[in-house]
Amino acid sequence: MVLRMNHPWPHPDSGIYWYRKRVPERLKPLVGKTEERISLRTRDPEQARIEFARVCLEVQQRWRELSAGPRSLSV
Repeated sequence: MVLRMNHPWPHPDSGIYWYRKRVPERLKPLVGKTEERISLRTRDPEQARIEFARVCLEVQQRWRELSAGPRSLSV
């Protein structure tokens, strides 16, 4: 069985590339949706790969912070 890695997804009508990733089950109540979809704002495949990596990192960091739970603001 071959597992495909995430990659920029071109919208069929506009050709603009998008970041798409399913939200893990444990985070769905916190995120409030089942899939993250973010426009990469480009039609250039090379630029889309670069932007995809940046957006992927941001989403993973946000999900990691949500998984950690609330933090105290006082020191």
